[in-house]
Amino acid sequence: MTQQQIDLAKQEVPHVERLAPLREDLAISEGPLSADGQPTWRVYDTLRHRFVAIDHATCTIMSMWSEYPTAGQLGVAASVRLNQPVTASEIDGLARFLARNNLTEANGDEWRKQLEESKQSQDSAVMALVHNYLFFKVPIFAPERFLQRTLWVADLAAKRSVHFLIALLGLAGLLLVFRQWDEFLLGARGLMTAAGIAQFAIALFCVKILHEFGHAYTAVRQGCRVPVMGVAFMMMAPVLYTDVTDAWRLSDRRQRFAIDIAGVGVELALACLATFLWVFLPDGLTRQTAFMIATTSWIMSIGINLNPFMRFDGYYIFADLVRVENLQSRSFELGIWKMREILFNLKASPPELMKLNRLRFLVLYAWSVWLYRLVLFTGIAFAVYNYFFKALGVILFMFEIGYFVIKPAVAEVSQWWAMRKQLFNSGRAMMTFGSAAVLAVLFVMPWSSTVKIPAVLEAIDIAHVYPPRAGRVVAVHIVAGQTVRKGDKLLQLESADLMAELNITKVKFDAVEKRLARILSDKEDRDDSLVLESATKSLRMKLEGLSKEQKELDVRAPVDGIIAEINTKLQPGQWIGARERIALLRGTDKVLITGYVAETDLWRIEIGALGRFIPDMPQGSAASAILQTIAVSGATQIEPPELASFNGGRIEAYPDNRQRLVPVTAQYLVTLAVTASAPVPPLRLRGVVNVQGAAESFFAATWRRVLKVFVRESAA
Repeated sequence: MTQQQIDLAKQEVPHVERLAPLREDLAISEGPLSADGQPTWRVYDTLRHRFVAIDHATCTIMSMWSEYPTAGQLGVAASVRLNQPVTASEIDGLARFLARNNLTEANGDEWRKQLEESKQSQDSAVMALVHNYLFFKVPIFAPERFLQRTLWVADLAAKRSVHFLIALLGLAGLLLVFRQWDEFLLGARGLMTAAGIAQFAIALFCVKILHEFGHAYTAVRQGCRVPVMGVAFMMMAPVLYTDVTDAWRLSDRRQRFAIDIAGVGVELALACLATFLWVFLPDGLTRQTAFMIATTSWIMSIGINLNPFMRFDGYYIFADLVRVENLQSRSFELGIWKMREILFNLKASPPELMKLNRLRFLVLYAWSVWLYRLVLFTGIAFAVYNYFFKALGVILFMFEIGYFVIKPAVAEVSQWWAMRKQLFNSGRAMMTFGSAAVLAVLFVMPWSSTVKIPAVLEAIDIAHVYPPRAGRVVAVHIVAGQTVRKGDKLLQLESADLMAELNITKVKFDAVEKRLARILSDKEDRDDSLVLESATKSLRMKLEGLSKEQKELDVRAPVDGIIAEINTKLQPGQWIGARERIALLRGTDKVLITGYVAETDLWRIEIGALGRFIPDMPQGSAASAILQTIAVSGATQIEPPELASFNGGRIEAYPDNRQRLVPVTAQYLVTLAVTASAPVPPLRLRGVVNVQGAAESFFAATWRRVLKVFVRESAA
């Protein structure tokens, strides 16, 4: 370093405040080489059993820490040692980093700050309690002695011959399972019962125990200490964990990678063995257990453990593969830096210098993690809302969204405010804030005046044609879509029972008529004359009724209309029951639109409002309409059923115990008249009516729905 550079370093603003000394119990050891080949170091915090990764320059500065009491003096000395300028501001930043990680001793007024932080943490104890329900750890036992005594098990399992044998059995098992694939899939039926769910939970628990012992044994074989094993609770769901923090002191990445991958390796080995055994086990509990272990291990290993976005095995494996220490924290800083550059064009240097491709990769990784966490935490918030009773669910939902989604956003915006002087000098920043302001205005401006009403368009005159009685089809005179006039013959039926009853009645009527004709010559008939006359009247009326039924077997159209639907069983020679509909006739003159408006939009519309019906089917015709009626009370069921979500409609509704489609939220029945002539659809035409109503902003609509949830759940 030149004398000029030293002089520039000395010209920094004087820093007379003394640096806090480093803790004497810290241990510094050499770490693995970084991705660009630079040496790294590990600072071991013996009290908390955690490691902090630092680079070579930081390690050099820390080695000189006790020799120079102030940041200015240390910066000048470090500049000479490293042959590059190190400013007092950079030393201050390093001091803050060390203090945040509790690597310095308290001195001077430092105890006052710690006392204040302690009070603040006590004030937020309730919030900590609320947050801890999501994730907290319960240590169970110290496994070091047990692991050392049974290390021979891990030594045996680590042999390559064992790995080869397990892989061979797994491959054979997969080939044999594919030959019985349908039977293998039937094993999933066991999950549909309470006993199957319990069996699945037990199998998962056992697999996870072996998973954690895989990490523990591998760590011990690499010379690391395993201080504790226990259970962590995520949303009250137990998850086993093993403390292998000591692995961070390993300088060989391959050793750390072996520890990281050990749990997944154990699960995959179990899956291979269980898959192979399933083929040969008899039906029963043992085979079902093998199915559970096989499927659980494959799914959990690939779907969860290898996920690089959460701090499970996959994250540490991924960090070692890409050779980036503190992957998430470093990528997050780069992601924030890149986001600010895109939004404000500050032309600031990145937090750390690296090759362009690696920088882009870390930025992309950071943004992917943020997006993943946004979706995950929002899903967790909804799960929490539905998991607990409603009042508590709403509170916890708000907490989750506020803590995991809103708080980071507010923290970033506060950083923008701290940089406001710099931002106001950036043209890109003015453009960004201007665009945000326009979006905010659009969000609060009441410009949306359209109310969407799910509805159906159908003919006013509808006739359902049924046979007068069960019979055999003789002839069919109609086809779907045919226009018919009132009285046209639709179908000809015959009924053997009706014909037999008609013939029997005729015979009885003729016999009674003959007895009445000889009443003068037969004393017995004269005595029964009153009975015979009554029987004659009764049989005559029955004959007339049967004859009428006989004529009605020629089914005719009750109204003018179009054959919208026709029974597919209408074929000559086929039988049809009395409750089986023959056809559906729709009138050819008038149509009506029927729909439901949500209670949240009820205040926005009024009778006489204009609208336009847009059918779901592209071949349907749109129609202009005017609002005629609005129900004064909410509907107890959705009719017609096509509008319910259960049948693919837009209204959230589900069948109750009486098979009625009950809406989830309040819906009000409305009818609309078509203002211009519109073709009558052969069937009900489902769609949506866009009705002109009072204008409303997105903000007002969102706020109203939120308030509605609060009111509904507070009363639950």
